[in-house]
Amino acid sequence: TTLFRSYGSAVTQNGQTLDLIVKPVGDFECKGKLDASRFGSKNSQIGILSVTAGTSQAFEFTFVQHSTNNPVAPQSMMISFMDLDQGKKDKQRESVEICGAADTITTDDTEVELTVNGNCVKATSTTHGNGKDNPDVLEEMSQSQRARTVAYKINSASFTATLGVSKKGHNPRRFNFAGNPTVACVLK
Repeated sequence: TTLFRSYGSAVTQNGQTLDLIVKPVGDFECKGKLDASRFGSKNSQIGILSVTAGTSQAFEFTFVQHSTNNPVAPQSMMISFMDLDQGKKDKQRESVEICGAADTITTDDTEVELTVNGNCVKATSTTHGNGKDNPDVLEEMSQSQRARTVAYKINSASFTATLGVSKKGHNPRRFNFAGNPTVACVLK
């Protein structure tokens, strides 16, 4: 099964509504514990993508004019990846890498390790987390939840995010994302 997700009315800027289309880059199959239920939306604010332990997968994010396939570059768009954490004893470390972002933002007390390679910035988890500490409402994120978040400033109609999970473990890890600064406006 190939994966293709459309997030309708993802952004409204200057009176124009944009949809977000997310699709995997290259060969990708939903199989085993990595099935279609592990992709989609957590709620109206937060999207979900999943990756199996010991693998990485690139996803292309494209903003398009509402109900079309016409790419449109959003203005001052921030894409946040939240809940970057890992299993016990450094198992299943999560990472997100985006190349060509205009800026990358974390909190002053971040629990995310940033690595720069050319124009690519990779954010990797450093802290164990459990399902009870996941964000549900962006405006109500705790400081701990913000510390496990990275925001990338996007200036183009499309970008590629490579999501990775280190080895050890059987269940896919979920990546939460939102088109919202989440950390940019509330730095402590």
